[in-house]
Amino acid sequence: MSLGLQSFWEAGEVLLCRDAWKRLVKSIIRAHEEIDWRADMAGVGRTGRGRGAKSKLRIYMQCKRRLRMEKYVAEGKDVRRRMLKLRAGAADLHVETLRRKNIARHNRICPLCDTGQVEDEVHFLANCAALQKQRDAMWREIRRTARVYGTEVYIYTDKGHSEAIWLLRMYQSRETRLEIMRGIKNMHRERDRVLGVRGKV
Repeated sequence: MSLGLQSFWEAGEVLLCRDAWKRLVKSIIRAHEEIDWRADMAGVGRTGRGRGAKSKLRIYMQCKRRLRMEKYVAEGKDVRRRMLKLRAGAADLHVETLRRKNIARHNRICPLCDTGQVEDEVHFLANCAALQKQRDAMWREIRRTARVYGTEVYIYTDKGHSEAIWLLRMYQSRETRLEIMRGIKNMHRERDRVLGVRGKV
């Protein structure tokens, strides 16, 4: 892998400061790693050719903007597991569980509501009518927390894709992240209760 540092070396600019040189090398390596990471997610690789974007990462590619450790990782095992599954397209929703049975995506309908929509992450987080009570309670707590801690909460008008991505990005204050996680956990519990699933939450 060429980092493009030869010109710095040949020009003698590396003699300016050892620490500055280390910072420069680290930042260039980090930039190359991020380029490779984005290319891998998009399914193109270094050559610019590939199989196309990985469909299971459709939400993840919109949530994760930079190659760095996410804040929610420090919140505990349950939070990590639940968020990772939702962001990576591996949550126990019909979009994933019925994929394993080779059922076409448009037939992976939500079992909770009668909208006929595919039960994917966006539907689960923002659109499922059967989870509206839990969703409303979560948003009340998010807004209350924002008022108490003086943080900003964006109010979405489309109540769909943008809202779900905002929830999954997890860059909000710690207090807001915890309210989001409580709300998502409550939505999972209600889903499991309605479907008669035991011991999953």
